[in-house]
Amino acid sequence: MGKVLTTTVGGFFLATVAACTAPQGVATNEPAAGVCQSSQATETPWLDSSAVAEVKDWRVREGKQMTWRQRGARIYLAPQAGMTAGWLQELVDCAVSRAGDASDPLAVPGIKARAANAGDGFVIEIEAPTRQDADEVLRRAQALRG
Repeated sequence: MGKVLTTTVGGFFLATVAACTAPQGVATNEPAAGVCQSSQATETPWLDSSAVAEVKDWRVREGKQMTWRQRGARIYLAPQAGMTAGWLQELVDCAVSRAGDASDPLAVPGIKARAANAGDGFVIEIEAPTRQDADEVLRRAQALRG
């Protein structure tokens, strides 16, 4: 079983996924089973339009000219009973590692995703490696709102 290497950058979790591990206090069917192998690994609250409070594009200024570049998307989720930023990060890491549904913004190849608290809810920041991928992440994220 591999490891998830996690650091915080600017208050957000940044994870490199080799394999998912269970967060402390999470019950699994097998003692060594990680979150990705549990039935909870299929939870994708960001794909539930009633849980998505808002979707915003994520742009940054770069270069000498300080031009704006599309980086990806931010998906804001409404608060959910029992949800923590750490648990959401585990679910995000699992979704990225399995590259699932074509409508899932976390299934775009090469993305990096971070989950964090945002007010009384949560935010998932999805950063794409190229402009085209960032546009695709944003398109999929906006489609989540229905």
